[in-house]
Amino acid sequence: MKKILIAFLGTGPYQDTTYQIEVKMYKDHLAFIPVYKHFSPIETVYVIGTKESRWEMLKDFPHKPIEIPYGRSESDFWKMFDILTNNLELKNTEVIFDITHCFRAIPIFTAIYIRLLKYIEPTAKFNHIFYGSYEKEQSITPVVDLASTLDLLDWIDATTSFTKYGELEELSTKIKETNDKIWKQNIIDKPIKLGEFSRSLERLSNLSRLTYVPLLSEASKEMSELLNRAEMREEIQSHVKPFSLLYENLIGYTSRFAKTSFWESHLEAAKWYLENKRPTQSLLVLRETILTSLCEKDGCDPYDLKTREMQEKELNEQRRYPKKPIVKLWGKITDARNRAGHALMKRPDKELSANKAIREVAKLVEETEMILGRLP
Repeated sequence: MKKILIAFLGTGPYQDTTYQIEVKMYKDHLAFIPVYKHFSPIETVYVIGTKESRWEMLKDFPHKPIEIPYGRSESDFWKMFDILTNNLELKNTEVIFDITHCFRAIPIFTAIYIRLLKYIEPTAKFNHIFYGSYEKEQSITPVVDLASTLDLLDWIDATTSFTKYGELEELSTKIKETNDKIWKQNIIDKPIKLGEFSRSLERLSNLSRLTYVPLLSEASKEMSELLNRAEMREEIQSHVKPFSLLYENLIGYTSRFAKTSFWESHLEAAKWYLENKRPTQSLLVLRETILTSLCEKDGCDPYDLKTREMQEKELNEQRRYPKKPIVKLWGKITDARNRAGHALMKRPDKELSANKAIREVAKLVEETEMILGRLP
């Protein structure tokens, strides 16, 4: 991948200093020039500044200037957004940022913009964000890599994905990345359980997507046991500290499916799918929850296929003349499930309200809990 450098230039009285990058020293007045030398070959250097920036300092330095507003108002930041989007060529590049000479609120804008760029241009890799920590009294100015701030933003995304939608894949990925990175380092205190933890999260994520409810319940129990181990807690606190903030949330997630009966566990899964914006999967589970409940009521194995088929056949026959509340419920859930399961292809309804349909799923969940809870 070709390397590019994106740097900023302000209006300050920049002075010569000795910049230290890793173990090498470079004497210069602007921090991004040593960065350019250290990481060469760099194909393109974009220097971002305002009309008042010290452009004259770059007369002998190869660069592409990008002029932006000063950043005094909200409209200025939207103008910056358009200017940068239209002028930066990021496809298939390794991007290095230097924000040493940023000005006003531009560093905050830059961090957010980098985050957005990761989604807009997935072929670009943002590996470094450098900042020259200049102090007048010090002879050497260390150039610090702030790339870990991007890592924290990744954790925010993964956390949001879990707390809003119940998705575990991004958390699994972040923990795996951390574990792999640590094991490549020459340190003694390496994690033992993090790899297993990452795989367990991935399995839970896949099972929930596939609506494999019986396996989801088993995997949740295993995850809960893993989370309650002292060594697991210690490794999370030591190596994936951002995740420690989610620890109790995940324990709550894994323990909620532990119920005294199978049908109650399945109903909890239906609730969980609805809470996490997956009404179709909630309907699928609701319908199966009724069969599970009837199997348990008759003292049969709820996971025996023939028994479930017999219960289903009997309920469908009773739908012709529904009298029992559970039969009426079965009919309503089956109709709603069929509409969603067949993508509304069999009986198109142009007047159907999607919001109303989702609210109906919520009512069916409540009705299922009430009716099944009253069964003798």
